[in-house]
Amino acid sequence: MSDSTLPQPNLQFAMLIKAHISEVIQVGAVADGVRTHFSLQGGSIKGPRLSAELLTGADRFLMRADGVPFVDALYEIKTDDGVMITVHNSGPALPATSAGLAHTTLRFTAPTGQHDWLNKANFVGTLKAEMAEGYVLVRVDQVL
Repeated sequence: MSDSTLPQPNLQFAMLIKAHISEVIQVGAVADGVRTHFSLQGGSIKGPRLSAELLTGADRFLMRADGVPFVDALYEIKTDDGVMITVHNSGPALPATSAGLAHTTLRFTAPTGQHDWLNKANFVGTLKAEMAEGYVLVRVDQVL
């Protein structure tokens, strides 16, 4: 079997995350590039299987020395039914489209129960930063 005969993965919309940026701190030069700390406070998560609010977190964004932007966001969300879930969104964020959109990988840490499907799947994020408006949008798709 050659690589080209393996099936292409499919994506299914999982949710849209809107994360409000509450503070931007220019950390400055570090060993592997230039770091900026984006504090996240508030926001919404809406999808067919999950509805939640973003509580708090941060993106420890790094503009690497090789010119590649790297997202490293960690935040907590609370579902409408009161479950706390940790979200880790990370990866190189070079724009992959002419629209300037970048892709990252998301990992969820949810307790056993109704939302533990998040622990068992792979997710890709498509990011759009609306810095002038003070938020970032992340379309999250599950890899099937």
